[in-house]
Amino acid sequence: MNKYVISVSILLLSSSSLAQDSCMVRPSCADMGYIKSANDCEGKKAIACPFDTTLFYCPESGFSEYPLETCPDGGVCLELTQYKLDGCQNSYELSSDGLTCNACNFTNYPLSSCDANGTCSNYTCGNVTKYKLDSCNSGYTQSGNTCVNNNPCAGYYECGGEWQYCEGYTCSADSNMCSEFCERDYFPNECEDESYCDGVYRNGYCSGYCECFPDNCSNYPFEEKPIEGDHGTVYDCVPGCGLPTRYKLVCDIHSELIGNECVECVWEEGAEVYCPSRAICEEVTCGGYTRYYVLECEDGYHVCTQTDQNGNLTKSCLVDYIFNSHTNCMEN
Repeated sequence: MNKYVISVSILLLSSSSLAQDSCMVRPSCADMGYIKSANDCEGKKAIACPFDTTLFYCPESGFSEYPLETCPDGGVCLELTQYKLDGCQNSYELSSDGLTCNACNFTNYPLSSCDANGTCSNYTCGNVTKYKLDSCNSGYTQSGNTCVNNNPCAGYYECGGEWQYCEGYTCSADSNMCSEFCERDYFPNECEDESYCDGVYRNGYCSGYCECFPDNCSNYPFEEKPIEGDHGTVYDCVPGCGLPTRYKLVCDIHSELIGNECVECVWEEGAEVYCPSRAICEEVTCGGYTRYYVLECEDGYHVCTQTDQNGNLTKSCLVDYIFNSHTNCMEN
């Protein structure tokens, strides 16, 4: 149930609020329109003065402008002791006697807007306008409340034959229609295997050249599928031409390919991430990493072998006079 009630009240001011907020003298009942006695208002609807209940307000019209006992559904009302219908909400219309709001009936007008390719009639009620589709423009057919294009694939070419395929894009309404003209005999070359076909393959024929390309798998060295293990990934390649599938094994950065398996990198003691200053090193690569082994030092320097905090051997090059006094260097 939808309704709006707007209260309309006679000015009521309490003595305490007047004294506290504005220091004004409270108006009398007479100042506010309460000047009738109970006898004067007998048989009429009346409102008593809040300060003196022996005085009343009862207009001669008897609240004729507020004839309703309740606010009707869909109404926007002004309230005194009764209601005055001041208008109707959206989707409601005022009755002929002005006392009720009737819900608009849009059953025959279901659309909020008219199809761009059609012609509509409309019905406005309660500040709301709805539409119904009466007809569709030339080239369109009415389907329910919409206008459908009679030929959505206009400008496309037929391309649904057994020996045709679309080189452009197909119509969304019919996949046998193509944006490009389709050759009638588009598979001229007989081809015993799809892997030989350099084009589109269908029913033993190829739209392009029918050739064999065994070199496509030249970087796949294994005829038998290797074992991936914990560090490898196997990939296959089908060369066609009647040749068997070939394989390759790709190792992760922590391993290297040895034979037909991925072997985890193991660094010998003394491997350094960088070649120390003044050192001559052997560079060793495994997987995705490179390590350096100190072989000797430049003239005037001596190899000093020590143990780091993790117990690993490390080597550096110390100038001779420092090496001779460096008691932490191990015998090499």
